[in-house]
Amino acid sequence: MNVGIWIRVSTDDQAKGESPKTHETRAKMYAELKNWNILELYDLSGVSGKSIIDHPECKRMLNDVSTGKIEALIFSKLARLARNTRELLEISDLFQQHDASLVSLGESIDTSSPAGRLLFTVIGALGEWEREEISARVSASVVTRASQGKCTGGVGPFGYVWKDNILIVDSDEASVIKEVFSTFVKTDNMALTARMMNERGYRTKEGAEFKNTTIKRILTNPTYKGQKRANYSKSKGNKKSWKWKPENEWVYHEVEPIVDNDIWDKVNVSITIKAKNYVSNPQFNGKYIFAGLLKCECGQKMYVTKYKAMKVPRYTCRGCRAKINEDVILGLFKDCLKSIVLEPDKLN
Repeated sequence: MNVGIWIRVSTDDQAKGESPKTHETRAKMYAELKNWNILELYDLSGVSGKSIIDHPECKRMLNDVSTGKIEALIFSKLARLARNTRELLEISDLFQQHDASLVSLGESIDTSSPAGRLLFTVIGALGEWEREEISARVSASVVTRASQGKCTGGVGPFGYVWKDNILIVDSDEASVIKEVFSTFVKTDNMALTARMMNERGYRTKEGAEFKNTTIKRILTNPTYKGQKRANYSKSKGNKKSWKWKPENEWVYHEVEPIVDNDIWDKVNVSITIKAKNYVSNPQFNGKYIFAGLLKCECGQKMYVTKYKAMKVPRYTCRGCRAKINEDVILGLFKDCLKSIVLEPDKLN
């Protein structure tokens, strides 16, 4: 029988001495005892997270089963194949459809028999339940630690550092945060604030240039007015995507502020008003022929801004914030074209 070997060892397991090579050797020894022919090796070493169904190696394995290339898959234990019951059952169903077997060495399960399939499902469900229980306990401890102002993992926000389990102000980074707020108060524009911070040589905590999104995260973070927020987001099922939790689950605790409460409130009122007034108006959609080409007297380029109250698009200078309506520019442009048509010698 042609078989494949599935290797999935998380980074945590590797740290405990569970190497991919060890898992591979066990599977090969089992295949030799059964006189099975090993055709493929599916290596997911270091892959963590709950979902693996969309991983390239998993897709390759499922395709090999569907095409009949392999008739069985050997793996160390169920938790290494998939970490949620839905995906375990999805994989199991596909194997059944193609008369292929799943062989778990750790639980001594072979799904070629009815008893093996039942045990496969039960153990998989119990494993998922256990992981969810552990996750719930960890989440509860995070809320408790956060409400006490203790570190819940990760580095402190820009401007702060964890020391002896307490979030304290980093004086060097705090000066940058103050500069961000003071610059925005003067410009009332995130893009311009980011550009000015970069031009002055400032960089983020990670050493990167400032962007609009970076500026917004800083300006709207209540930590800087002395209210550290925690337990406000959770994973969508993978470690790369997050979503907000309901506000009644958020936890706040007091820390040393970097900016005055009045300044923080003033900045955030401005941001909120702009967000409410901003609109993607269909009549404004499309390209603006002067965007990026039109220059202000101060030398900076001008771009279109769109708000609910506006009847026509308006060009705004990224530098001094001077404004001019598009219809005025179009009128001047038409006059210029007429002059050129009627008096072509002016081109010389």
